Amino acid sequence: MVIEGINFGEEVYAIGFRVGSDMTIKVNELIKKMINDGTLESLSKKYNLFDLYTTAVKTDGLSDLDYIMSKGAMTIGIENNTPPMTYYDNNGELTGFNIEFAKAVCSKLGIDAIFKDIDWDKKETELNNKNIDCLWNSLTVTQENRDNIELSHPYLINKQVVVIRKSDASKFKDSNSLSGSKIKIYCLKFTK
Repeated sequence: MVIEGINFGEEVYAIGFRVGSDMTIKVNELIKKMINDGTLESLSKKYNLFDLYTTAVKTDGLSDLDYIMSKGAMTIGIENNTPPMTYYDNNGELTGFNIEFAKAVCSKLGIDAIFKDIDWDKKETELNNKNIDCLWNSLTVTQENRDNIELSHPYLINKQVVVIRKSDASKFKDSNSLSGSKIKIYCLKFTK
């Protein structure tokens, strides 16, 4: 159960391409289509992310569409183990919301999706050296990322919240009611 009214911040996620990449335009067009045809909504429901789903749209940017299309594949930089976004299932298969979303976009583009684990601290270098074509790993929309990466339309807004047992609902109504409590912090590693 999420305590209503307690929110420690929000992160808006997008897909990152090299600065000046024209693939951003094509992917943004597909995101709009996937929003309009309900594909993105269905994916968000499948992974219990519907409350985080948003149709916020940003339209700008140039891209390297021809380069990626001529390869017949988009090499996608990820940092796995961030369920339900990107992770390996019990069969060792890479899966999650971001993986299925990326595969769906690549399918609509008529190209393959190739996933590559990267050192997230070197993501801009990986993009600029064309070791990867984009970042699709819950990339947070920040001013730093806007300055260094061409971002797609936002597709989810992640909330940082407090989760409690239902039996404790009467004890915790706001952030002041947490004072003096012992708490455990669980951090899903989402990437910046």
